[in-house]
Amino acid sequence: MPLNALYLASLARHGLAGDETFDQWVSLHTAAPGDDGAWEIDRPDYARSSPVAPSGRSCLDAVDGADPARVENRDPISFGKSDSDWALTATHLGFWTAERGGIWMGSIELSEPVLIDADEVIRIPAGGLSIVLEAG
Repeated sequence: MPLNALYLASLARHGLAGDETFDQWVSLHTAAPGDDGAWEIDRPDYARSSPVAPSGRSCLDAVDGADPARVENRDPISFGKSDSDWALTATHLGFWTAERGGIWMGSIELSEPVLIDADEVIRIPAGGLSIVLEAG
């Protein structure tokens, strides 16, 4: 499921306005998550990541002058280190309203799958996540 209209509206309202953070969490998935967030990594040392900068603001910000409008992460988004050998390949990022449970907001496919081994830290570098906000 692509990103849903509610999430895109929240990104437009908060990200483009430069507002304080809103509840948003990013998950890793080993296959297309569908309409409900399926295939999320399920390991004891895995947790969703919140794209919130140390300042407490969302790190998803508007890109000045972008047409169509888009938001990118201005700070890296990191997932905790895998303490065990996951031997999994992440193919999608998912978006939620909570660290656990919450409302599923949709997903995007990674440009390249990422193999996660022991002691790996998955990190999306600044500018590595770009979401286009098209009127529609």
